[in-house]
Amino acid sequence: MFFQFSQNNSGGSFGYDDAGISVLVVVEADSAAEANERAEDIGLYFDGSGDCSCCGRRWNEAWDGDGDDYPAYFGTNILETELWHWPWMTGGRAEGFIHYKNGNIDAVMVQDGVVRIQPWKRPEPQKAIAPKKTTRKLAKESA
Repeated sequence: MFFQFSQNNSGGSFGYDDAGISVLVVVEADSAAEANERAEDIGLYFDGSGDCSCCGRRWNEAWDGDGDDYPAYFGTNILETELWHWPWMTGGRAEGFIHYKNGNIDAVMVQDGVVRIQPWKRPEPQKAIAPKKTTRKLAKESA
């Protein structure tokens, strides 16, 4: 089963993370409880902490009976939904992510008004660059 988590733009903006969080996050799981647990592992949260009090919570938990047999947006196959006529993300970022039980992730991309689902590879974390060791001698203070 696939469970949908649609992001509310609490505070007037959407959160995005290349690890697999965008306006829409779909999680494959055997139950709503498992989907919620996997969603939290991805980085979603359900306590509303830090969300705008007037706009409401950014994320809501999935409930039993919410799942679909395919990745969907409110029961409609993602490839067929009209949501994608108004993309929110810019700069080539994914509108949504599908997280499969086997660990694979697909990105839902909108390009020229056409929805495409394509394999997503999480970007490699940036390696910290160690500072160069300096060989200059410090001047001694004169007393």
